Amino acid sequence: MKFDYKLTGVGWAEIEIEVDGRKYFSFPSYLSQPLIGLLEGLLSIIPGCVPEDELKSMISFKLYQEPAVDKVTLELIDDLKLKIVIEEFEDESSIKGKIGFNATCNLLDFLDEVIGSLEHLLKKHGFVGYKNTWCRQDFPISSFLKLKYYLNHQITYPTLKELNDTEVELEKSDLEQEVQLIIGYGF
Repeated sequence: MKFDYKLTGVGWAEIEIEVDGRKYFSFPSYLSQPLIGLLEGLLSIIPGCVPEDELKSMISFKLYQEPAVDKVTLELIDDLKLKIVIEEFEDESSIKGKIGFNATCNLLDFLDEVIGSLEHLLKKHGFVGYKNTWCRQDFPISSFLKLKYYLNHQITYPTLKELNDTEVELEKSDLEQEVQLIIGYGF
């Protein structure tokens, strides 16, 4: 199994996925947000990563390659099996696409590949460099941290709930723990 995500120029990236000999390549532009789509999508289908009423059985997001558009669908089946289907369209106005990738893999193995690739991306570019290269869009750090924590512990990212001065409940996380999660494992 392989997942690789690289920035290739201002506003351009390269994605490579390989599962059981099946390969997929994409070169999305800044017109899409592939990391946000991927990370938020994974969070939304994994039980325990989002509140139960927000849990989805399947999610989709698009990768704009100008003019081609790929639709990525992620579905969690049998608890730890992730089904990845990618439909390729010639352009945004195309009604019918073709299946360019269809594979099922272990969720934790896929998460391990994604997290490893994104750690490498952060080592190479940093947060500021990522934003400057990816055309002024921030790296999705909170989603990355939640998924990395889930990968390491198979439980929800811990937060504390507090009441502020006006009795409104707010959540907070431990910044030291977050920094340690970034630099303490794999960096």
